[in-house]
Amino acid sequence: MKRRILGFEDPEATQSALVGGKFFALTKLSRAGFAVPRSICATSELYDAFVDETGLRVKIGMELARKNLEEMRWEELWDASIRIRNLFLKTPLPRHMEAEIESAVGSCIGDVAIAVRSSALGEDSARTSFAGAHESFLDVRGTGAVIESLRLVWASLFSDRALLYRKEMRLEVAKSRMAAVIQELVRGKFSGVAFSRSPADRRKMVVEAVRGLGEKLVDGSAEPDRWIIDRKGPGVLPRLRAKRKPNSPALSVQQVADVARLVLSAEKLFGRPQDMEWTIRGPAAVVLQSRPITTEGKKPEADRRSFDAGLRRSFDELVALKSLIERKIIPGMRREARLLGRLDLQGMPDKNLSAEILRRERALKKWTDEYWESCIPFGHGVRLFGSFYNDAVGPADPHEFIALLEDSSPLSVMRNRALQRLAGLLRKSGSLRKMIEAGIVPGGTFGRELAKTIRSYGAILGGDSPESRAKVLSLLIRMAEAPRKGLGKRKPNAAKMERSFISALPKKKRNFAKRLLSLAKASYRLRDDDNVALSGIELELKRAAEEGLHRLAAVGRSSRKDLSPGEIARALLNRRYRPKPERRRKKAKADSRGVLARQLLGQPAGRGVATGRARIVRSREDAFDFKRGEVMVCDAIGPEITFAVPLASAIVERRGGMLIHGAIVAREYGIPCVTGIPKAAERISDGDTVTVDGTLGIVTIEKKRSPRP
Repeated sequence: MKRRILGFEDPEATQSALVGGKFFALTKLSRAGFAVPRSICATSELYDAFVDETGLRVKIGMELARKNLEEMRWEELWDASIRIRNLFLKTPLPRHMEAEIESAVGSCIGDVAIAVRSSALGEDSARTSFAGAHESFLDVRGTGAVIESLRLVWASLFSDRALLYRKEMRLEVAKSRMAAVIQELVRGKFSGVAFSRSPADRRKMVVEAVRGLGEKLVDGSAEPDRWIIDRKGPGVLPRLRAKRKPNSPALSVQQVADVARLVLSAEKLFGRPQDMEWTIRGPAAVVLQSRPITTEGKKPEADRRSFDAGLRRSFDELVALKSLIERKIIPGMRREARLLGRLDLQGMPDKNLSAEILRRERALKKWTDEYWESCIPFGHGVRLFGSFYNDAVGPADPHEFIALLEDSSPLSVMRNRALQRLAGLLRKSGSLRKMIEAGIVPGGTFGRELAKTIRSYGAILGGDSPESRAKVLSLLIRMAEAPRKGLGKRKPNAAKMERSFISALPKKKRNFAKRLLSLAKASYRLRDDDNVALSGIELELKRAAEEGLHRLAAVGRSSRKDLSPGEIARALLNRRYRPKPERRRKKAKADSRGVLARQLLGQPAGRGVATGRARIVRSREDAFDFKRGEVMVCDAIGPEITFAVPLASAIVERRGGMLIHGAIVAREYGIPCVTGIPKAAERISDGDTVTVDGTLGIVTIEKKRSPRP
């Protein structure tokens, strides 16, 4: 049988298509006399054999075929990657492969602590680096742990970071293959990175160092000492400068010079500037890996580590974001909306109303920027916990961990519970329903609960106006007619799941797991609450724009409803201003072959199967007209729409991911949900009969009907 695990001495070890960029570089360094750790390579042929013999390749292909990579949002990339990672976790290596690895590790490395590192094909090449996108595991001991780490390294070929990088580089995911380096873990006293040519200045080179393992530098958990060195004279070090701790640098001048000469020698060997990871054991530096620099022209902070940081936040960063969002951003949004809501718009002159509309536009932009800067990244708290949970538990369902988070109720879920309570009062009292149908708002307990609900959740119900109250009352009658659905209380087994999860961990990890779970619950809850707070400012902008539009229509200047707030403000200020012609929505082009899609593939986001009549929902107004048993089909469900979810038999949405608002509320009520359907609101029409399989992520269009009149 052909050998699928190689050492530096094997002729095939210089075939990068077999061993990947990382092991190829280590082989060249070893053969040139550089000090490198004892290492072997699990080649791409071993990876191929594993995914083919176990059927994993077909399953991975099915997951990646749900949607074009170019169309996926980061949430969808994460959903796909976590499902694929779970496939690797659940699939054991065939026994003959385990024996092959055990024999190679024993004979080439021995019974020592081991590092298992990715060496994907195309990784660390001159054009693509993938640095930080694939995983490495340190201090691995025993054959079983090596094999488990190897499977996770293979799985990281499809991490969301790797998928996004392939998306940006326009690489074909289906052709991705992975080799892995299995090497002795060298415990150096000092470790770091060195750039033979500074990304910020081609005339300089950079050496960075920390005490202990270099992973603390790569993952950003430790700030390094840094030296900027002239390429012409590294032995003289005319510009030695520690970034911090100037009196106690991590390295001596001689050690910095040694590392500088080492990385320059590697540059000469490979013929390109190098980004090298190294550690110092005893008197000499050991090269852990070396790759071509692919980020020339950028600052050091914008190298491979910043790429990783842009996609994933560390635990400490997420804790800081949580505090910022809870103490400043969400309270600030709510305070802004509350102050805007107190202003008497009807009493304002046109000039003042115009200025107020523009002021509200600026306020919305300011808070939207805050939302994208801080609130969106905080969603990675769920992502961090999900990966931790699945690696520790290895569940059959890769989204099982969501059950531990759903008791941290977002505001939109709490609003729906309040509406359900009101619907329950109507369900019990025919007289209350008759009063509402007669146009009378009931008092008593119902009236007090209604006022409290609108006061608490008015921003996501359309405000506190007679028109909004009438719509809410009509919605409540329809909810009362529908079968009673669960109010999304804490799942009976959630507490047991949590205890089981924590107790199964090694004692040294339990405290961190509890803190991570608490953070993830906040991330899950605030993923919705931030949108609710932002929608309050959007509502106040809309209220001012509608007042302006009403004034324009009253004097016969414009009755159009598609004017932007800026156009309305300008028209109020300048009587001679005429808005641009009405923007007409482009009709979707029909399939030139006259073929209608019967099945649409998306992301499974809420388990179960349901059939119903499709209703396209594009706005809060559409949601108020939603009927019991219909399938909600939309481009994007925000918190201002999800109050109608309890009436739905299922949900279909263009946006994808387990953490979008429609998916969160659908799971609250046990409603099948499929997300990530491209052009969902165009490919499905009002009145279509559709079946939604939220377990498999499939939407079947069973029958076409004429649109509802």
